Amino acid sequence: METNESQVKSENVTRKGLHKFFHVSRLDTYISVLGAFIFLGIVALKAFGREISFITWTDALQLAILFGIFGIVARMYYRFFEERYDK
Repeated sequence: METNESQVKSENVTRKGLHKFFHVSRLDTYISVLGAFIFLGIVALKAFGREISFITWTDALQLAILFGIFGIVARMYYRFFEERYDK
């Protein structure tokens, strides 16, 4: 009896607490990584002498690092907390 009840409970996983309102998906990770690569591309263009006037290379590098960190944290949060809700 206990195994049957535990199987039913594991199949019907509901969101509780903060997970009801705050969702992180794989898409968030991919968007963050894409943003990091875009800003790294701007840094590379600036390094090869291309003149881009709307952003400095240090600002672009800082934004690339920020988006990279956000992508890593979003992936970790998804794997630890949100992955079971998608199954």
